[in-house]
Amino acid sequence: MLVSKLSEAQRKEFEDVFDMVDVGKSGMVSLLEMRQFMETAREKKTDTELMHMIHRANPSYAQTKPEFSSAATITRNEFLGVMAEAEFYNLFTETFQELDREQTGYVRAGDLSEVLGGVQD
Repeated sequence: MLVSKLSEAQRKEFEDVFDMVDVGKSGMVSLLEMRQFMETAREKKTDTELMHMIHRANPSYAQTKPEFSSAATITRNEFLGVMAEAEFYNLFTETFQELDREQTGYVRAGDLSEVLGGVQD
């Protein structure tokens, strides 16, 4: 799991964000709490986009309740998983762009492997 690849500082930062989002201090982040946090962060997301985030964090929830639900929640660990995925996606994208200086859309696998060696499984 990507969470295990986070540095201690990254993990702490994401846990602090979770604590800010979890206004009710229930140990779960609800759709409402997520929406309020995103609005505070000036990130407009539709309920559908937020539900997609919840479904990605908790695929079993998506199987039992695929439709929109204001009762949708994610746990701290699920939240950390989503944040870790976003962190490493951004790392990969930035690294790819740095290696693709001519903007061809291609990089040498060896170059990418060398740079990302520390985060490979």
